Amino acid sequence: MVQLILNIIKRIGYWLWSSRWLARRLVLASGIHKKKWITILELWAGYGNVTHEIIKNLSHNNKLIALEYDVMRVDGLRHLSGENIEIIHGSVENLEKYISQESIDVVISTLPLWSFEKKSVLLTLKNIDHVLKKWGLYIQYQYWMANKNDIKNIFKIREILFEPRNFTPAFIYISEKEW
Repeated sequence: MVQLILNIIKRIGYWLWSSRWLARRLVLASGIHKKKWITILELWAGYGNVTHEIIKNLSHNNKLIALEYDVMRVDGLRHLSGENIEIIHGSVENLEKYISQESIDVVISTLPLWSFEKKSVLLTLKNIDHVLKKWGLYIQYQYWMANKNDIKNIFKIREILFEPRNFTPAFIYISEKEW
C-alpha cells in the first residue's frame, strides 16, 4: 500500500509545476539577486514558474538561458525572450550543442532525475559539470533524495534544504563545482 501511494505521488508530482514557495527557495539558494554579471542556466523550464521567479531577480547585467525539451512549453515561454533572456528548445543530453564549456555560473534544475535511467542521470550530471564554471552552483530539487549519491559523486553538496509548501514537499540540493 505504501509503495502504491509513493508511485502515485511520483506521477502526480512529476506533472505538477513547482509552487511559488519552491521557485523562490530555488532562486534564493542561487544567490542571483546579490550577484552581477552572471549567467544562469535553467534546465527543464516547463511552464515557467521558476523562470518567472528567476526573471524577477535578474539584474540587467545578468543573463538567463532557459532550456526546455517540450516544444509546446517552449512556445509558451517565447514571450519571455529578451536582451538578457534566451529560451532554447533542446535536451540536456545535448547540452554542449547550446552552451559553451565553463560558461555558466548557476544551474537551476527542475529535471526529474529520478525518472531517468542511471546512465542518463550520470550523463546529465556530467554535462552540467561541463558547462559550469569553476566553483559554479548547481541547484536541483527532488521529492526524495533518490539521486543524492549521484550528485555527490560529481559535485560538492554544500547544503540540502527542505520545502514543505510544495505538492509534494521537496528537497533542494545546493551543490558546487570543485576544481
